Amino acid sequence: MKRFEYVAGSSSKFWAIDVAGSKITTRWGRIGTDGQTKTTTLGSPAAAQAAGKKQITEKLAKGYVEVTGGAKPAKPAKPAKPKPPAAKPARRTAGGTFSFSAEQDALYAQGWPHLHRLIPGAPKGGPGRAIEEVLDAIDPVLPVDVHEDVARGFLHAMTVDRTDRKARVKASASTAPIDDTVLNAILERLCPSMSENYRFRIADAAFLLEAFLGTEKVASALVERFLVAASNRKLWDQTDNKHDHAFDFASALGFMRLRLPPARWKAITAPLRGAKKVSALFAYRLALLVDPKLPITETGEMKRMLAPDILLERDEAKPLRDWFTKWRAYWSSARLYYVAGADLLDNEYWSWLPKRPAWQQKRFVAELGTIQHRGVVRVMMWILSGGSAKREAAAWLREHADFARPILDGISAGDDRAEAKLATAAIAVLGGKTAVKNKELTPDQVFKEIQGALKGLEKRLLAAKGDREAEAAVLAKVFRTYCEARAAGGDIMPDAYFTHTLGDATWTVDAEVLERWMEIAIEVMD
Repeated sequence: MKRFEYVAGSSSKFWAIDVAGSKITTRWGRIGTDGQTKTTTLGSPAAAQAAGKKQITEKLAKGYVEVTGGAKPAKPAKPAKPKPPAAKPARRTAGGTFSFSAEQDALYAQGWPHLHRLIPGAPKGGPGRAIEEVLDAIDPVLPVDVHEDVARGFLHAMTVDRTDRKARVKASASTAPIDDTVLNAILERLCPSMSENYRFRIADAAFLLEAFLGTEKVASALVERFLVAASNRKLWDQTDNKHDHAFDFASALGFMRLRLPPARWKAITAPLRGAKKVSALFAYRLALLVDPKLPITETGEMKRMLAPDILLERDEAKPLRDWFTKWRAYWSSARLYYVAGADLLDNEYWSWLPKRPAWQQKRFVAELGTIQHRGVVRVMMWILSGGSAKREAAAWLREHADFARPILDGISAGDDRAEAKLATAAIAVLGGKTAVKNKELTPDQVFKEIQGALKGLEKRLLAAKGDREAEAAVLAKVFRTYCEARAAGGDIMPDAYFTHTLGDATWTVDAEVLERWMEIAIEVMD
């Protein structure tokens, strides 16, 4: 059966056809579902073949791309309207294709996870609570696939002042369609003001508008808004580290380039060439949007601030690898490894993962878990060793048992004793059938665990007899317990205030010794 797919804007669908004798069987639906099936009988095998070829031609003309058997996409017929480009060939890694599915590879080529897709209906329990969570969250919570009712309510709520609770509740309950009025209201409210404190919600708004209205419409509206921002430095200036919405919308627009044919991108962004240069950073960012091949030549803080998103937008592997090596950041972006190479996963020692917030660990499982590489198995076994996302890591390992087991076997027999121990524990999870639960603590339980870790700490440090490495090992163990307890309690910064907590403990050593231990604690935290 030949399979064709179309992924663009809010569309993510497949169509498949099989001609056998006089019968034509077609199957269609949203990618990730079984879809619907229909069988039609024609007068002869020749008639069926002719009808099948005609249907395939029609699908290609609409922008569908053949993905049968992982073969190279068939060359589409010339469409009447501009269509999204076909997905790039899958990136190759030690494990085969970059991700575990052709569908996911296609999403990566379109900028995943810097996009959103709509799925029908509302989540269990209705959209109200989910919308409130998205509007109030101080960490990203929206997955790539978002229920239409949640997306609609969120966008309507983004048209009103977030401090007006009554207006926000009313707007979020609206069932009115998402149209140009909503698009313009959001851009008008957010670009001139600083009324949204968390920049990830700016990108969420842009990508959800794109899912409803299409990439071209939203990209064009953003360009028009940037021309307005060009006349007012306050709408763009990021040198004071304010949450600058025009700058954040520009980052979202950069990823939309991956969903547009080059000619359409050039036409849409052309007006930005004449934008006023009221700010060096403003002018530079617009120039980089207009010309995807313009080199990043700025230095210092400006370059460090601009480089990651721009390099990810452009799929520039070598510069991104160099940037990553220098700054050791963007480790949480699945796209980093798609662009710069999944082998970077092996360059990281993931012992810090269990100390991160629970939401972040779960996002690692969801996003990095799409990558077919041995490094992801190491990510999962480290998360499994913590408490906040054990269930998600265990589920991933069991789902990918055939892939993970030989890798875990190799790690368990390796020289790294810490990882060997974790690999052995992960292998046991593969073979077990019992449910693995996440650790969730109340504030009182968090306090109790931390106090338990601190009990006898001075005695253990004194037993190190001034050996700095031994003292660091003692403090590192306490620090991990501290972080994991706070993460299990839902803290968004589990690793914060560790030295404050140490300072509040009861000590009998003199100030000089205590100060040295605090210095070591800071080193452990870093």
